[in-house]
Amino acid sequence: MIRSDGMASGPSSEALARDTATMTSRWIANPGLVFGSGVAVLLAAGALMFSRPVLALLAAPLILSLARGWQKRPHSPARVTVTTQFAAATTLEALHYRTAIETPPDADFVSVRILARSTWSSRFVVSAATARNLVGSFRIIHSGPQEILRIDYALISADGAFETLPVAGPRSRRVVSPRTTPLRRLPLPFRMLGLAGGHNSVRPGDGGEFRDISQFAPGDRLRRIDWKVTARRAQAPGELYVRRSFATADATVLIVVDSRDNVGDLVTQWGSNAALLEDPTSLDFAREAASSIASAYIKNGDRVGFQDLAGKNRIIAPGGGLHQLHRLLPAIARAEPVGAPRRRLRAPSIPAGAMVYVISTFLDEEATRMAELWRASGHRVVAIDVLPPARTRELRREERAALRIVAMERFDRIDSLRAVGVEVVDWQSGDGASPESQLSVTSRPARRPR
Repeated sequence: MIRSDGMASGPSSEALARDTATMTSRWIANPGLVFGSGVAVLLAAGALMFSRPVLALLAAPLILSLARGWQKRPHSPARVTVTTQFAAATTLEALHYRTAIETPPDADFVSVRILARSTWSSRFVVSAATARNLVGSFRIIHSGPQEILRIDYALISADGAFETLPVAGPRSRRVVSPRTTPLRRLPLPFRMLGLAGGHNSVRPGDGGEFRDISQFAPGDRLRRIDWKVTARRAQAPGELYVRRSFATADATVLIVVDSRDNVGDLVTQWGSNAALLEDPTSLDFAREAASSIASAYIKNGDRVGFQDLAGKNRIIAPGGGLHQLHRLLPAIARAEPVGAPRRRLRAPSIPAGAMVYVISTFLDEEATRMAELWRASGHRVVAIDVLPPARTRELRREERAALRIVAMERFDRIDSLRAVGVEVVDWQSGDGASPESQLSVTSRPARRPR
């Protein structure tokens, strides 16, 4: 939606992020001016040669218009400043913007082309005064780093006699935050190694659920003496019984995002990692899943870390609190494919007893191999499948056959994960099972397989 009525359709301009660019272009004569000059000369010549005053009368308005346009011709290069303001909090909703195109006095009109999301465009011609206040909005589809808006323009002088060549205006890039899904129940690691937290651990201590009742021993606190049990069981003077409980601990969670693939529902584009799609891609779902899981565990007081399989430098050590969440969410939003995928010689090291989430499309062996290695090391591993449902209606016969082969290989990888004890969650399940319900099932108390 493009508006130029001066009324803002989004948030107020008090909290806006601004992009400014100044460019210079050269004026050229409008092809119509050259064509009109030729027609005027021919009419005047015909009036003289054939003594036809009618031809002279037809040539007079053209000559006067050409003279007026030549008299008002621009004498200096066109210097234009384009300023675009966006809402500071960029999310997957409607993005509101305001663009001001400051033109030189020689320009009367501006031809504008707005390219949004690299797929949607709008062309229109407005006056120079209106071009100083263009307000519009459009819907953001993809999360992550992207070019969200580009303003191209061309200037038109008085009577359209002179114009500038179209100029590719400033490109506005932003990191769009993914959508976050509320998750109330989440699985926990097999072992709790933290010293404090909101979950029960296997070691004795204070603050957790009831463990057992035993005789008083050195080190037991007096406030733990159960006088009713002592009255029933005591066999000798001074024999006391205490109630023992489990200690509380926090969980250590590692979120591993496989950002090497960015595919959508168009199977023919799976090899290009193209984000120029009108529907969310696998990496959009991966960012959404990682942000949702990180937010839920941090809210529960647990420690969360992040790793990206696409780059060795994209690592955030586990930590807790809002400060850690403010580190995790931008790192997750910036996850994107970088160059050709590389095979890791060994799995990244993770803290002992950590809960591991592997978020991937599982279109190759890398993420599967990492998940199996972590599960073999004793960690509890949950695989999040983020491959969107494929559209097969437009596929040719050979493309359908290739898709069946890829799907069978992918099914074998996911089946091998289940065979070694990795729990699998389909983030885009088509059978009505939401990610929250699937994670709620895996949140039931789990025992380490023997």
